[in-house]
Amino acid sequence: MAIDAALADADLARADIDALTTMGLPWDQLAVREGLRDLRVTVEYAAGGRWVVPALQHAVQSVAAGSADTVLLVLALSRLATYEDSAAPGTNTLFEAMHAMGGPAAHSALMARRYSHEFGDCSAALRQVARSNRANAALNPAAVFRQPMTDADYDGARLIAEPLRLFDYCMVNDGAVALIVTNTPAGPAGRAVAIGGLAASADQGAHYSAADFYHRPSQAAAAEMFAMAGLAPSDIDLIQIYDNYTPSVLFALDGFGFTPRGEAARFVEAGHITRDGSLPLNTSGGHTSEAYMQGMNLVAEAVRQLRGEAGERQISGAQTACYMCVTPMAGGCVLWT
Repeated sequence: MAIDAALADADLARADIDALTTMGLPWDQLAVREGLRDLRVTVEYAAGGRWVVPALQHAVQSVAAGSADTVLLVLALSRLATYEDSAAPGTNTLFEAMHAMGGPAAHSALMARRYSHEFGDCSAALRQVARSNRANAALNPAAVFRQPMTDADYDGARLIAEPLRLFDYCMVNDGAVALIVTNTPAGPAGRAVAIGGLAASADQGAHYSAADFYHRPSQAAAAEMFAMAGLAPSDIDLIQIYDNYTPSVLFALDGFGFTPRGEAARFVEAGHITRDGSLPLNTSGGHTSEAYMQGMNLVAEAVRQLRGEAGERQISGAQTACYMCVTPMAGGCVLWT
């Protein structure tokens, strides 16, 4: 369904696709199933938010180099049928398991605690991120969680890994997202959205958590991305941040230069990230309320916003958007009309 919808949206046929990138599924099996033939470029990534920007980079580079004309990117997840009460593995399970560090969720809690220690309590900002996401999701017919969230709802939710509560975490869901990168856009005039700049930077350590909140790789990626686009953070109308956990929003705002280092929590508390704020965030509901499609749904939402097709949650006059993912592989891309 996602592929059919993407092709129809772009006014393309399967025969127009000459490159395929998959995330979370084998490219060859998908190609056979979908009748994609004569592919000039094929790439397969794991299903993970950190790979969205590298996947887009590969697609853009393939088109720019003339290796392909039209690249189909597909992410597919099927987890609910086999999902059990089990923790995701950490990056160093031999030493982390004995300390109950079951994976990135625990590391994110540690970093949130450290962020509060260095820059002041961030609990109100985390609540604001969760509530802003939910308010946006309430206007999104495709969102999983649309019911309103109050301060009392957030504060009354159980602690998962202190200081993070239930609504600070992304959900687990099935789904698929398809994007098309091409140098020959078809369809109605004015609906194509350009990729103005994109970059990624890896700074993997021995653990998922980072004492600098991934600031170094985020700064490196941001500098390259904005230089490529010829823009600055102040030129961006809306942002989409890979919010596997709500603290990731603070780390991205600081790391990509939207706030001075350590000021992200105060920026969020002031209401700037709400739909009516100066820098609307995750307008479809993000990973905590719309769906956890590893960042791909956030890129799709940025495209909708820049086309003016986001319905009730549309940001008036939006012409530039930025997607950011802050993990051991930091990455971002700027889109514009």
